[in-house]
Amino acid sequence: MNWKTYVEKKNAKTYVLPEGWDSRETIAEQLECSPEKVRDHLRPALQAKEVLEQRFNVWDAGLKRCVMVTAYREAAKKQESTPTDGFDLEAARAMKKDGQSHAEIGAHFGLSGDAVRGKLRRA
Repeated sequence: MNWKTYVEKKNAKTYVLPEGWDSRETIAEQLECSPEKVRDHLRPALQAKEVLEQRFNVWDAGLKRCVMVTAYREAAKKQESTPTDGFDLEAARAMKKDGQSHAEIGAHFGLSGDAVRGKLRRA
């Protein structure tokens, strides 16, 4: 067995750019600028945290070694959390003040008593 080729093939599979990330060189081609200017172009989006920047070890087949690559990707959009279970926090607090148990409040909202207790504690 040729261990050198084995290690090179294994490293080529292990050290890759993760899915969804674009290298600085790829973005430079799209923006038609030099790779050194990519960060300048993306600065407003980076400061607004709309774009993420991270460095990865990637296998370079030409150099036959790992090199650090700066990559960028669009940040995940944060969705506002809306209660989808029909739980009304204010109504549950009022019911609790009236002396109802967590199980009774849960039965009103279609939840377990433990779920109601957890939601009231986290609120």
